[in-house]
Amino acid sequence: MMWKKSLSFVLTFVMLLVAFPTGAFAEENMIEVWIVDSYRNVFRSDAPNEVKEISLTMAQNEYESTQIVLKGIEEFTINSISFSDLVSSEATIPAANIYYNPVGYEYLPRSSSGITTSIRPGDGYCPEWLLNNQSIAVAANIAQSLWITFYVPKGQTVGTYNGTATVQTTKGNLAVNISIEVCDVEVPDGKDAELNFYFWQATAGWYNKPKAEDQIERYFGNDYCRYSDKWWDLMGEFADSCRRNRNNYLTVPTVNLLYDGGTVLNPDGSYTFNWEKFDQFVSFMLSENWIKGLVGNQLAYRPSWEKPYLAYIIGCNEDGTAIGKNVDIASDEAANWFSQFLPALQEHLDSKTITGTQKTWLDIWEQTIVDEPYSSQNSAAWVSLYNYVAQYAPSFKTQEAIQTRGYLENYEGKMDCWVPQLDVLANNLSYFKTRQNLGDEVWFYTCLAPKGNYLNRFIDQPVWMGRSLMWLVYRYGVEGYLHWGWNAWHYAQPRDPYGDCYSVWPDVENGTITETIRLTALRDGAEEYELLRILERTQPAAADALCEQVVKSGTQYTSDPEVLRDIRNTLIRAAAGEILDTSLMTELPFVENFENGSISCTVVNGTWNIETRDNNTVYAQADASSEATVLLGPSGNNYSVQTDLAVDSWSNGKAVGVLGRYSNQNNYYLWRIGNVGGDNRLQLLRKLNGQFTTLYEQPAPFDAFELNNLKLVLSDSTLKGYLNGELKVQINDSALSSGRAGVRSYATDFYFDDVCVTDIAMDSVEYLPQTAVFSDIEGWKKISGTWSIEQLNGSTVFTQTSSVGAALALWGHPLWKNYTVSTAIRVDQLNGDSSAGLICGATDNMNYYLWRVAQDNLGNQLLQLFKCDNDNFTKLYTESISGTLLGNDTFLEAVVNGSTVIVKYNGQEKFRYTSDSEIQGQVGFRSLNATFKVVSLNVADESTESDVSVVETYENEEIAMSDSKI
Repeated sequence: MMWKKSLSFVLTFVMLLVAFPTGAFAEENMIEVWIVDSYRNVFRSDAPNEVKEISLTMAQNEYESTQIVLKGIEEFTINSISFSDLVSSEATIPAANIYYNPVGYEYLPRSSSGITTSIRPGDGYCPEWLLNNQSIAVAANIAQSLWITFYVPKGQTVGTYNGTATVQTTKGNLAVNISIEVCDVEVPDGKDAELNFYFWQATAGWYNKPKAEDQIERYFGNDYCRYSDKWWDLMGEFADSCRRNRNNYLTVPTVNLLYDGGTVLNPDGSYTFNWEKFDQFVSFMLSENWIKGLVGNQLAYRPSWEKPYLAYIIGCNEDGTAIGKNVDIASDEAANWFSQFLPALQEHLDSKTITGTQKTWLDIWEQTIVDEPYSSQNSAAWVSLYNYVAQYAPSFKTQEAIQTRGYLENYEGKMDCWVPQLDVLANNLSYFKTRQNLGDEVWFYTCLAPKGNYLNRFIDQPVWMGRSLMWLVYRYGVEGYLHWGWNAWHYAQPRDPYGDCYSVWPDVENGTITETIRLTALRDGAEEYELLRILERTQPAAADALCEQVVKSGTQYTSDPEVLRDIRNTLIRAAAGEILDTSLMTELPFVENFENGSISCTVVNGTWNIETRDNNTVYAQADASSEATVLLGPSGNNYSVQTDLAVDSWSNGKAVGVLGRYSNQNNYYLWRIGNVGGDNRLQLLRKLNGQFTTLYEQPAPFDAFELNNLKLVLSDSTLKGYLNGELKVQINDSALSSGRAGVRSYATDFYFDDVCVTDIAMDSVEYLPQTAVFSDIEGWKKISGTWSIEQLNGSTVFTQTSSVGAALALWGHPLWKNYTVSTAIRVDQLNGDSSAGLICGATDNMNYYLWRVAQDNLGNQLLQLFKCDNDNFTKLYTESISGTLLGNDTFLEAVVNGSTVIVKYNGQEKFRYTSDSEIQGQVGFRSLNATFKVVSLNVADESTESDVSVVETYENEEIAMSDSKI
């Protein structure tokens, strides 16, 4: 097995022939060594950094990798690496638990098409292979990475372990110190994992095509024909890799195995099934101790995207010889096959017991029907084939990859495990959550898509993306991840986008496979998923908060490797029992409207549920017997908290309001509406060391059963309380200096919506109308670009001076709705495909509407409206414009009214678009490859705009944009 072969290369003693201090040069030959974590892609041109020692935090039964990188002014050869045992004061991790692979590089002729996250613009070499050879030659002035993998055994004593790695080269030896912190938490084996992690594999042929060219024999030669000794050795290598990298589902090419076993179609139309090869193959893989589930390869395939599906069957020639055939799924041959094959398969699986368990093979079997049905014809074919399964093998659990939102309703009650493509899941999350609530499983998959800036695992994307995909499984609350291309070697390389087909490569010379840095990244993410699940059992809020720091969606994620590594270390320590303060894990503004069906609040007490009231999703509290408290956002001292709330019951003693500077149940400020002897009152209370003090109380006219907006502003010692936008109290009190925001009720059931916690600068621009004063730009959130202020004709203007790439800045309040935003901008420079424009309805820096002037690569001037949804742009409107953009004021205006946005250019209305939900959020500016000045910006209440129904609106008319940059 490859794992065993790799270990045989590892020396278990430290060679002291020519030892150098940690991080030193090999003196006379000038070889430098440095350390890079496994979150980063190391390029041949990389320069040394300052990190000279390996330091890792690890769980028990976990693998983790890092990189030793060498570079010399002359060519040299890395002969080997030897590792010492890692020793703590109480225990040892043997050197046999450490191994290494030189990193090999794949040449890419260009960046993967359609992605915006490539690490290699243009052609060049990208790190990819984990070579099985022990030594590697290194050219002068070339950085060479050595991928070092550590394994901490189950039950390893907690503590810090130290040791040494010594790199032996033809120019001398270099020593690197190692420190491993082992924490008291154990990752379960892949076969026992919570995560369903499935790579489709080609083993005994290609899909269910018995006579198709066998790709293993094609690469490795005739000695590796199916069921030969060398083929079985290679299957062992496959199993080793799957076990080590946590792939826990096996693809079973059922038809191929039955054909190879000697299954025949008799003259009378009956089949005689021979299960010899099927049993031999499945039993072998189960004995290798890595399998959680078996997946029966698909029952049919399509010759092309446009052609109908054909069933895989075993037929016969005129002389009676068995042959593999592909026939129309509606044919008599197909009906005869399925009526015998499916019940025989179900019965056989149920007769086979998994060693050491009470389970049968049937218990862990999932049957795929046809891959990626995407059209009406495909969907109908899927249902037709499913009907065979339902009739003849009703105990089968079904699984399928879904690449489109279309026709999902056709599969309801038929598909047990839904595996939508990542973008399909993200854009239809509520639908798939409903399927889960009804008892179905939901996973997601990636392949050639999605592209753009979605997380994926192409060779020229950051290697950390593989880890983050597994965090996204946790974030979305689904049960598994699928990728089809573990060893799809039928496809020649390179295939754009690169790396989709190959997660391992054939290593013919060594009779094994070559793993990749992308595969190990998925392994690491799968381990971290298990740690999140472990943490969830004791600190669910901490698990959610850590996960949200890594990924918010498939297009919203942290891209800083150092931050990702720190979060991983925090996760391990927390899963081992360290208590985390989740209040420090979220940045302002904190906005929650509960529309995605989930919450990002911390419940202290009470009975809370997501509910629908008046067609809005709200957070409701049902306990009317005592107090109920939920906390929002991070801990801090100066901020504003507000929400809309209404009660379900109202009588003497009942109250509900917002909290500020909450540190615990005995210390906080509370701004609330209350019922005192039947009278409605506004109250500002301070609870200090468990004792309430009334700071303000006055009667107030409000209907507690209708939504009321309560807002509390805390600015140093100044406290302000608002009711429905009107300031009611301002006092000074400095007893409490810091804590979280929240919502609290007493003795009443109620609900709240549209909660918002903002910093003071943002709060100052909440109420409309507002005019931006560019002498003070502290309230602006400058996401990207180069922003400053300068003088223009005696006035102060807001400028963006980066002419390369996108620049984005936001201003205003996240709860702004029903407003008109108008601006005058002056474009100074356009650089090829370039633009500058106005943003409205921005819920964050990845979701907004963009109304802009633009220039394409041919010099054409355009006026365009885009909707940006999770950083994916959809073009809603475009027209050519004349005149000179450069140096002249351009007037852009956007009117936000409910779910409609109306855009105007130089005072003339151009387009109206109606969304399927209310539009609200901040305003701002975005440019691409352009510099410009903001001369003025005004935001007014939209009360003066005429009825939007007078002019035709465009509901959900989305014009697909080209692949050009936005």
